[in-house]
Parts: sequence; structure tokens; C-alpha cells
Amino acid sequence: MQKREHREDSGNRQVEVLLDGPFYDMEDKLLTISSISVREMEMPPDSYVNVVFTTDKGISELNKEFFGVEGATDCIAFPYDKDDFVDDSGRYLLGEVYISVETADEQAKALGHSLIEELATLLIHSLLHLLGYDDQTEEERERMEMKTDEILSTVLSSYEGEKGVV
Repeated sequence: MQKREHREDSGNRQVEVLLDGPFYDMEDKLLTISSISVREMEMPPDSYVNVVFTTDKGISELNKEFFGVEGATDCIAFPYDKDDFVDDSGRYLLGEVYISVETADEQAKALGHSLIEELATLLIHSLLHLLGYDDQTEEERERMEMKTDEILSTVLSSYEGEKGVV
């Protein structure tokens, strides 16, 4: 697994991006979309998140181990309590996000948009879960989808400005 770390300037927020699969040709894009997404979220000060881009095999193992479900899913978010993981500087781990790039690619093709847009959507959705949003009821799902769409628009505009294409 290759680890890439990126620190955000505002409020000492940070995202650590890990690549657990053959995604090295996408490394720059994955780091960029992750850092923009974290920057646009209403993250608590002095918090950081781990984002792991993995394979269907990798996410299937997590799905089985933690949820007893066979097979791949698009993303999994593991929120942590503020006191669970605090580093020497006082920053704390808000949680971990796992995204299957393979499943995201299939979904992007089925929905007719880019892989970057699908990855950003899944990442934002997962980060919202870390921030306490839920999607168990229709009302919660609608609220979460509206917030995802709002943030996604900003993230994709910023990404396009930095990279020139979505």
C-alpha cells in the first residue's frame, strides 16, 4: 500500500490518502480530489481523515469482516470518537473512508459521468457520515443527498480549475 499525505492549511485539517491497488497512474487526481473535498467540508478544527482507495477485493474483505456482508460495495466509512486517536500535536482522527475504485468506475459508467465525479461523490458521502449525517430514513437520505450535491458542485469546480478537466 502506498501512503500519500496532504495537509490542509486552514484549521490544521489534514487528509491522508492511501492507495491500496493499482491506481498509481491516478495518484495525483486522487490526492487532489481528496484534499479539495476535505477543504470544502465543515470539518472540525484539528481533525484529520484517512482515505483509502482500494479494490473490490479489498473492500469486500472489510464488508465481510465488519458487516457480515459478502461482496464489494462502493464505500465504507468508519467514524471514530474524538478521543480514540489523538496525535502528539493534538490532532484527532475523525475517521477512515474506504472507496472501491473498481466499483466507482462501474457506477460512473452506468450513470454516464466521469470516474472523478463518482469518486468525489462517494468521498463526500462518506465524509458526511463521519460528520454525523445518516441516510437510514427518506428524510435523512434527502438531506444528505442535497448536502452532497451542494459540496460536489464546489469540489468539481475547484478540481476543474486545478486540473482543467473532470
